[in-house]
Amino acid sequence: MPLLLDLDRTGCRWPTGVRDDEWTEGETLFCGSASISGRSYCSCHYALAYVPRSTKSPSSEREKAASLQRTFVEWTEQMAAE
Repeated sequence: MPLLLDLDRTGCRWPTGVRDDEWTEGETLFCGSASISGRSYCSCHYALAYVPRSTKSPSSEREKAASLQRTFVEWTEQMAAE
């Protein structure tokens, strides 16, 4: 996962954590996946950041966002393991 300065224009800017090792002092890491054209986030993080108004109950929208977040966390763990 890249630092903000390492991202190009198409990298997702969703903060994912902090890298803290002997060379850094708590630098924030970002997703870096391909973002939606004209947006700052990839499709997964865009869905989390911008929950549309709808006739659905707020709790169902939160459940959908939580499910997307779990999916993304599982994906990042798989990517880190490779």
